[in-house]
Amino acid sequence: MRNFLIILLFSMSTLAAAQKKSRVIYGSMASLKGQTTVGTEYTYDSMIVGTDKPEKVYVDEKKNSWDVKEAGKGDAFESMWLTERKNRYEPTFDHYIYKTSGLKVNKGNPTYTFIIKTRRTEPGWNAGVAAKGAEVDVEVWLVESADKTKVLAKIILMKQNGGIATGGDFEIGMRLQAAYMEAAKSLGSHIVKVM
Repeated sequence: MRNFLIILLFSMSTLAAAQKKSRVIYGSMASLKGQTTVGTEYTYDSMIVGTDKPEKVYVDEKKNSWDVKEAGKGDAFESMWLTERKNRYEPTFDHYIYKTSGLKVNKGNPTYTFIIKTRRTEPGWNAGVAAKGAEVDVEVWLVESADKTKVLAKIILMKQNGGIATGGDFEIGMRLQAAYMEAAKSLGSHIVKVM
């Protein structure tokens, strides 16, 4: 029985890894050769949650659901939903870009900037005995920092999953942070191949 569980867990992690997709849809990251720093900017415009729910609809529904259970909890949820971006997801992405590719994130005046556009978020869930990891779909544009209309490359990172949720990840922020970490690692691996 134990061996069966080990094989099952291995198969699930292999399947999750196989479903992660990244592909260049425009241009090349070759401009990054010789660079040691890069800028990052983040956008969440037109993001959907789950399979097809606009972010505002999702947040309003969650907010109302929490307020029914306990007045004021809806506002706390909405605040958490928005502040986790700056507090967790973006610093995690920046850290793992550096850790994976060696490009240090420079908020000053780098030659090139990544514009990271989150297109879809799946927050996942954890009910203790069963769980689903969070997932993000991200589009990354490499642009010239001095003129951000000069797009040098676009890469899509699909189904970036933070892994199967297990213990300690009962909060949405922690699960999504792991998904952004995986997205940054995927992008970093691609950069290393180019450089």
